Amino acid sequence: MTRYLSMRGYDRLMSFKSLVQSGSSKDLPEAQERVLELYRRSVRSVPFIMECFNMEGVATPAQLRSRIMKEFRKKTDITNPRALDLLVVKGLEELMMFLTQTKQRHHLIAQYVQEESFDPRKLGIIDRGESEFLKKFLEGNA
Repeated sequence: MTRYLSMRGYDRLMSFKSLVQSGSSKDLPEAQERVLELYRRSVRSVPFIMECFNMEGVATPAQLRSRIMKEFRKKTDITNPRALDLLVVKGLEELMMFLTQTKQRHHLIAQYVQEESFDPRKLGIIDRGESEFLKKFLEGNA
């Protein structure tokens, strides 16, 4: 399922250059502004990502947006501008990997859709008619 980067995706990538080219932040408010800009661009990219990775049956845009917000809120206690700049670059790299489809659909599902407490027994994955050996194996490792 290889798709080429559409023109919309290319335009989005080119607009991210302003976040990277500005160098390091001079002070905390400037670093926080860059973080906010990355957050806005990430949230605005959700419909494009949903379309590219065919996520309609797996998650809703609201679920992805809330997961993005959760990831950003994990780092709210950081006040060092250099650390914030580093996190912005890492976040931008992650977003660009999804926009260029370097990361694949299962990466998106595993990182941003599935909850940390994923239990295959609750989803009925174990009882799909597999062999007895496979059922015992999955029950023992779940």
